[in-house]
Amino acid sequence: MGNIIGGFIILCIVFFPLPKFLIRHVFDILKYAAIDGYYYFKHKEYNRCPYYGKISITSAYKNKVFGSGKTLDISKTVHDIYKKYDGLPVWDDEKQDFVIQHVHIVSNITFKDIPYIPFVTSRQLMNVEQPKQDVTIFVMDEIGAIWNSRDFKTNISTELLRNLLQVRKNKIYIIGTSQRFRFCDALLRQITGSLYCVNKFWRIIKKREYDPFDFENCTNQELLKPLKVSYEWVSNQDYAAYDTDERVERLSNEDMLPDEQILANQGINSGDLDAASHLKKRYRRRGRH
Repeated sequence: MGNIIGGFIILCIVFFPLPKFLIRHVFDILKYAAIDGYYYFKHKEYNRCPYYGKISITSAYKNKVFGSGKTLDISKTVHDIYKKYDGLPVWDDEKQDFVIQHVHIVSNITFKDIPYIPFVTSRQLMNVEQPKQDVTIFVMDEIGAIWNSRDFKTNISTELLRNLLQVRKNKIYIIGTSQRFRFCDALLRQITGSLYCVNKFWRIIKKREYDPFDFENCTNQELLKPLKVSYEWVSNQDYAAYDTDERVERLSNEDMLPDEQILANQGINSGDLDAASHLKKRYRRRGRH
């Protein structure tokens, strides 16, 4: 029995790259695990806000586009980030000391219990000035409608937005809602990092996370397997934390593009099922033939 186990281990080492890699670097792994672990706790890296450098969009699950809990969900997310990370000490390598981290919020949703700056123009994305340890969250309810305004088309190019998100010193996180993911501008969909589809029953929000690339290439949502499924409980405090009245008034006054231009920008296509990598098991063979 021992010989069989030993032979199996040898075969794994010979034919699989991971065991060979681990054996070759075992001392480095142990050394830097101890060093990095020491500084992780010494510099309180667990206080550092990780929510920046990406775009996430929350849309409705299936046919219930109104009252599905989209705005409620991103409101809860923003509140959780702010309450968890704002005001915590984080380590500054240049100053060799701890500084206070702040989470700034720019939103077209009226939050009632956390500080925020009203989002009124795309220029606010280009003029983010903050200490390098801070994070700015842009909250855009109905992000598809905002992106189809002349203000955004005039001032924000996809390349500029990509650069804004990738420059670490800016530390920008964009979180938005859309009735449908495909209602968003095609260029916006291409740089979306996380996609969530939600539906609400009573005080329970069911939240499914999908790969945006898979969603782009599959016209039938039923074929896709969510990357993750989670549930959230909604309290009275969550309902009272935000108000959408001011957002509706602002959007109604926005200088929007013509309908035909909006449809062209959405770039709806029939999709490429072969490109989707997270199909449900019973659909994988069917989709490939």
